[in-house]
Amino acid sequence: MLKQNNSSKTAIFLILNFTTPSYQNKKNNIFISMKHLFILILACLSFAANAQSKRAHRIDSLRNALLTAKEDTEKVEILIKLGHNLRFSKPDETIKYATEATELAQTLDDQKGLANAYNELGNIYNTQGKYFKALKKHNHALKIRKTIGDKQGEGGSLCNIGLVYRNIGRYKKAMEYYNNAKAILQEIDYKPFLAQTIINIAALDMKKEDYTNAVDCYKQAFDLYKALYNNKGMANASNGLSWAHFERHEYDDAGTFAIQGLAFANEAKYTAGIKYANNMLDKIHAITKK
Repeated sequence: MLKQNNSSKTAIFLILNFTTPSYQNKKNNIFISMKHLFILILACLSFAANAQSKRAHRIDSLRNALLTAKEDTEKVEILIKLGHNLRFSKPDETIKYATEATELAQTLDDQKGLANAYNELGNIYNTQGKYFKALKKHNHALKIRKTIGDKQGEGGSLCNIGLVYRNIGRYKKAMEYYNNAKAILQEIDYKPFLAQTIINIAALDMKKEDYTNAVDCYKQAFDLYKALYNNKGMANASNGLSWAHFERHEYDDAGTFAIQGLAFANEAKYTAGIKYANNMLDKIHAITKK
C-alpha cells in the first residue's frame, strides 16, 4: 500500500471539514480577492516550472541510460519511458523511440514490451488526432496483452480504445470499451486504472446529461483515489463533482466540491486542477453573486 504523507492528511482533513457548520457559515465569503488570485497565479506558474524541471531531469537521465543500454528488455523499457516523457513536447521523438522499442521487442520476442510500445504509439497518435493509427496500435497491444494474460494491461488497452472512440464522437462504442475495462480492472482490483476508467465513464455521462450517474461515478472514483492517497486523482474527481452539480443548478454543492478540488490540486501542485477549480468558482460566483 502507498504510504500516506502529511500533505495527503491535510487535504483529507479539509474535505472532512467542508460540511461543518463553521465552514458552511463562511462559505459565502470564500471567493478569492484579486490579491489572492494573483498569488494563486504565481503559485501555478511555480508549480508548472517545477514540474517542467523534473521532467527535463527525467528525460536527461533516460537519454544517458540509453547511451549505455544493452540490446535487451531493459533498453525496450527505457525507449518507451523516454518516448512517454517526450509525448507533449516532442511528439515526433516519441514516435521514433516507441517505434525503435517495437523493433527491438520483436527481435527479442519481448511480448510485454512490444505491447507497451504499441500502447505508447497508440497514445501519441490519439493525441495528434490520428485516430485510425491510434486504434490500430491499441488493438495490437490489446491482442498481445490478452494472449500473454496481462489483465492489467488488457484493462488499460480497453480504456485507451474507449478514449479514442470518445474523441471521434462514437460515445456508445466508447462506453462499451470503458465498461469492459471496468469489469476487468474490478476483477483484479487494480485501483489506479479503475479509478481513471470510472472518471472517463462519468465524463461520457456528462455528455449524455446523465448527471445522476455522473455524480455516482465521480464519487466512486474519489473513494478509489482516496484509498491510494492520490491527491491529483481526488482533485479530478472533486472537480468532476463540482461540474455535475453545477449542471444540475446545485450551486452550493458545486462550490463545495470546487473548493475541495482546489485544496487537493494545491496539495498535488497540479496546475490544471487548480485552474479548473478556480474557473468553476468564478462561474458559480457569476451566477449566484455570492
